[in-house]
Amino acid sequence: MIPAVYFDAAKAIVARYGDALNDKVYVDITNPVALATFEGLAVPADSSAAEELQKITGASVVKAFNTTFAATLGEGAVAGHVLDVLIAGDDEAAIQAVVDFAAAAGLNPVVVGPQRRARQLEQTGFLHILLSANEELPAYQWNSGVKLVPAAWSWSPPRGPGPRRLVEVPRHQCRPRPVQWGAAFAVAEWTSTGAALG
Repeated sequence: MIPAVYFDAAKAIVARYGDALNDKVYVDITNPVALATFEGLAVPADSSAAEELQKITGASVVKAFNTTFAATLGEGAVAGHVLDVLIAGDDEAAIQAVVDFAAAAGLNPVVVGPQRRARQLEQTGFLHILLSANEELPAYQWNSGVKLVPAAWSWSPPRGPGPRRLVEVPRHQCRPRPVQWGAAFAVAEWTSTGAALG
Protein backbone atom coordinates (compact mmCIF):
# COMPACT_ATOMS: atom_id res chain seq x y z
CA MET A 1 0.00 0.00 0.00
CA ILE A 2 1.14 3.54 -0.74
CA PRO A 3 -0.80 6.08 1.36
CA ALA A 4 -0.31 9.58 -0.06
CA VAL A 5 -0.71 11.34 3.28
CA TYR A 6 1.26 13.44 5.77
CA PHE A 7 3.27 11.70 8.50
CA ASP A 8 0.67 12.19 11.26
CA ALA A 9 -2.00 10.67 9.02
CA ALA A 10 0.36 7.79 8.19
CA LYS A 11 0.72 7.04 11.92
CA ALA A 12 -3.08 7.09 12.24
CA ILE A 13 -3.44 4.67 9.31
CA VAL A 14 -1.08 2.07 10.75
CA ALA A 15 -2.72 2.43 14.16
CA ARG A 16 -6.21 2.05 12.69
CA TYR A 17 -5.48 -1.00 10.56
CA GLY A 18 -3.16 -2.68 13.07
CA ASP A 19 -2.71 -6.41 12.47
CA ALA A 20 -4.42 -6.21 9.07
CA LEU A 21 -1.14 -4.72 7.79
CA ASN A 22 1.02 -7.58 9.04
CA ASP A 23 3.21 -9.01 6.26
CA LYS A 24 2.09 -6.32 3.82
CA VAL A 25 4.39 -3.86 2.05
CA TYR A 26 3.85 -0.30 3.30
CA VAL A 27 5.55 2.34 1.14
CA ASP A 28 6.25 5.47 3.18
CA ILE A 29 6.37 8.52 0.91
CA THR A 30 6.27 11.08 3.72
CA ASN A 31 8.66 13.88 4.52
CA PRO A 32 7.90 14.53 8.20
CA VAL A 33 8.41 18.29 8.06
CA ALA A 34 7.90 20.22 11.29
CA LEU A 35 5.07 22.29 9.85
CA ALA A 36 4.90 24.73 12.79
CA THR A 37 8.41 26.05 12.09
CA PHE A 38 9.38 24.62 8.68
CA GLU A 39 12.90 24.43 10.10
CA GLY A 40 13.47 20.70 10.20
CA LEU A 41 11.88 17.30 10.53
CA ALA A 42 9.39 16.20 13.20
CA VAL A 43 11.18 12.95 14.03
CA PRO A 44 14.14 12.28 16.34
CA ALA A 45 17.53 13.01 14.77
CA ASP A 46 18.46 9.34 15.04
CA SER A 47 15.31 8.13 13.29
CA SER A 48 13.03 8.72 10.31
CA ALA A 49 9.34 8.58 9.53
CA ALA A 50 9.87 5.12 8.01
CA GLU A 51 11.58 3.86 11.16
CA GLU A 52 8.95 5.41 13.42
CA LEU A 53 6.18 3.74 11.38
CA GLN A 54 8.03 0.41 11.48
CA LYS A 55 7.93 0.56 15.29
CA ILE A 56 4.12 0.50 15.27
CA THR A 57 3.24 -1.83 12.39
CA GLY A 58 3.79 -5.42 11.36
CA ALA A 59 4.02 -4.32 7.72
CA SER A 60 7.38 -4.10 5.96
CA VAL A 61 7.97 -0.36 5.67
CA VAL A 62 9.93 0.76 2.62
CA LYS A 63 10.88 4.40 2.06
CA ALA A 64 10.37 5.53 -1.53
CA PHE A 65 8.93 8.31 -3.71
CA ASN A 66 9.53 11.01 -1.06
CA THR A 67 12.03 12.92 -3.20
CA THR A 68 9.60 13.32 -6.11
CA PHE A 69 6.63 15.65 -6.42
CA ALA A 70 3.20 14.58 -7.63
CA ALA A 71 3.32 16.61 -10.86
CA THR A 72 6.73 15.35 -11.92
CA LEU A 73 5.88 11.82 -10.82
CA GLY A 74 2.87 11.93 -13.13
CA GLU A 75 5.12 12.98 -16.01
CA GLY A 76 7.82 10.45 -15.07
CA ALA A 77 10.62 12.80 -16.08
CA VAL A 78 12.01 16.29 -15.64
CA ALA A 79 13.73 18.05 -18.54
CA GLY A 80 13.96 14.73 -20.37
CA HIS A 81 15.54 12.88 -17.42
CA VAL A 82 13.67 9.86 -16.10
CA LEU A 83 12.96 10.28 -12.39
CA ASP A 84 14.99 8.33 -9.87
CA VAL A 85 13.00 6.58 -7.15
CA LEU A 86 15.32 6.33 -4.16
CA ILE A 87 14.42 3.28 -2.06
CA ALA A 88 15.43 2.24 1.47
CA GLY A 89 14.27 -0.79 3.42
CA ASP A 90 15.23 -3.86 5.39
CA ASP A 91 12.98 -6.52 3.81
CA GLU A 92 14.43 -7.70 0.49
CA ALA A 93 11.11 -8.99 -0.86
CA ALA A 94 9.38 -5.71 0.00
CA ILE A 95 12.20 -3.71 -1.60
CA GLN A 96 11.93 -5.83 -4.75
CA ALA A 97 8.18 -5.22 -4.90
CA VAL A 98 8.80 -1.45 -4.83
CA VAL A 99 11.62 -1.74 -7.38
CA ASP A 100 9.31 -3.69 -9.72
CA PHE A 101 6.48 -1.19 -9.21
CA ALA A 102 8.72 1.81 -9.99
CA ALA A 103 10.31 0.13 -13.00
CA ALA A 104 6.90 -0.85 -14.39
CA ALA A 105 5.93 2.83 -14.19
CA GLY A 106 8.94 3.73 -16.36
CA LEU A 107 10.93 5.20 -13.46
CA ASN A 108 14.52 4.47 -12.42
CA PRO A 109 14.63 2.60 -9.08
CA VAL A 110 17.79 3.09 -7.00
CA VAL A 111 18.10 1.05 -3.80
CA VAL A 112 20.14 3.24 -1.43
CA GLY A 113 20.41 0.82 1.47
CA PRO A 114 18.71 -0.29 4.67
CA GLN A 115 15.70 1.39 6.24
CA ARG A 116 17.90 3.73 8.29
CA ARG A 117 18.90 5.43 5.00
CA ALA A 118 15.39 6.89 5.07
CA ARG A 119 16.92 9.54 7.36
CA GLN A 120 18.99 10.89 4.49
CA LEU A 121 16.14 10.49 1.99
CA GLU A 122 13.83 12.54 4.22
CA GLN A 123 16.44 15.29 4.60
CA THR A 124 16.86 15.27 0.80
CA GLY A 125 13.09 15.47 0.36
CA PHE A 126 12.94 18.37 2.83
CA LEU A 127 15.66 20.26 0.96
CA HIS A 128 13.76 19.71 -2.29
CA ILE A 129 10.61 21.10 -0.64
CA LEU A 130 12.52 24.16 0.63
CA LEU A 131 13.83 24.89 -2.86
CA SER A 132 10.34 24.62 -4.32
CA ALA A 133 8.74 26.74 -1.61
CA ASN A 134 11.22 29.57 -2.24
CA GLU A 135 9.59 32.03 -4.64
CA GLU A 136 13.01 33.52 -5.40
CA LEU A 137 13.93 30.26 -7.14
CA PRO A 138 11.37 30.02 -9.97
CA ALA A 139 13.17 27.11 -11.61
CA TYR A 140 12.25 24.90 -8.61
CA GLN A 141 8.55 25.59 -8.21
CA TRP A 142 7.34 22.02 -7.52
CA ASN A 143 8.42 20.95 -11.01
CA SER A 144 11.96 19.76 -10.33
CA GLY A 145 13.43 16.36 -9.59
CA VAL A 146 16.26 14.75 -7.65
CA LYS A 147 18.59 12.78 -9.92
CA LEU A 148 21.77 10.86 -9.10
CA VAL A 149 24.14 10.97 -12.03
CA PRO A 150 27.09 8.56 -11.94
CA ALA A 151 30.38 10.11 -13.06
CA ALA A 152 30.59 8.51 -16.52
CA TRP A 153 30.15 5.08 -14.97
CA SER A 154 33.65 5.28 -13.56
CA TRP A 155 32.86 2.50 -11.13
CA SER A 156 31.96 -1.07 -11.95
CA PRO A 157 29.50 -1.39 -14.85
CA PRO A 158 26.00 -2.72 -14.19
CA ARG A 159 25.87 -6.47 -13.74
CA GLY A 160 22.69 -7.63 -15.39
CA PRO A 161 19.17 -6.22 -15.21
CA GLY A 162 17.70 -4.51 -12.19
CA PRO A 163 18.29 -1.38 -10.16
CA ARG A 164 21.68 -0.09 -9.16
CA ARG A 165 22.37 -0.75 -5.49
CA LEU A 166 24.57 1.31 -3.24
CA VAL A 167 26.55 -1.16 -1.18
CA GLU A 168 27.35 -0.23 2.40
CA VAL A 169 30.90 -1.12 3.28
CA PRO A 170 32.45 -0.56 6.73
CA ARG A 171 34.58 2.59 6.64
CA HIS A 172 37.73 0.69 7.71
CA GLN A 173 37.46 -1.43 4.55
CA CYS A 174 37.22 1.59 2.27
CA ARG A 175 39.87 3.61 0.55
CA PRO A 176 39.19 7.01 -1.04
CA ARG A 177 39.45 7.38 -4.77
CA PRO A 178 40.42 10.71 -6.30
CA VAL A 179 37.71 13.32 -6.51
CA GLN A 180 36.24 13.45 -9.98
CA TRP A 181 34.89 16.71 -11.29
CA GLY A 182 31.67 16.46 -13.23
CA ALA A 183 28.79 18.68 -14.25
CA ALA A 184 29.33 21.53 -11.78
CA PHE A 185 29.85 19.32 -8.74
CA ALA A 186 32.41 16.97 -7.30
CA VAL A 187 31.78 13.32 -6.62
CA ALA A 188 34.07 11.60 -4.13
CA GLU A 189 33.84 7.84 -4.55
CA TRP A 190 34.68 5.19 -1.98
CA THR A 191 35.39 1.64 -2.97
CA SER A 192 36.17 -1.47 -1.00
CA THR A 193 39.12 -3.70 -1.68
CA GLY A 194 36.75 -6.65 -1.43
CA ALA A 195 33.43 -5.49 -2.87
CA ALA A 196 32.61 -3.54 -6.00
CA LEU A 197 29.79 -1.07 -6.22
CA GLY A 198 27.17 -1.95 -8.75
